[in-house]
Amino acid sequence: KPIRGPFWIPFVRHAIIYWIPWPRGRAKGPPEAFVTQPADWDADIAKLENALDRLAQRDPNGEWPIHAKFGHISGADWGAFCAKHFDHHLRQFGV
Repeated sequence: KPIRGPFWIPFVRHAIIYWIPWPRGRAKGPPEAFVTQPADWDADIAKLENALDRLAQRDPNGEWPIHAKFGHISGADWGAFCAKHFDHHLRQFGV
């Protein structure tokens, strides 16, 4: 569910997605984002790959869902956000 706040301001959103490093352990995701438990590693990786494939196949100039924290963002912004988000977690686990 979208939550209006300062991240909906275009220059703030742009800075967070593209320029400002994300602090470790500061931001908390919404509870509904954590509804599944790890199961079978290979099956979990396959689901992740499928989700990434679906993301990559979307038209960057098409309609994109509203982000809960950033509001309406473009396909390019979604791509940059997802890349930064993955990088954040891979660094978190030393990958």
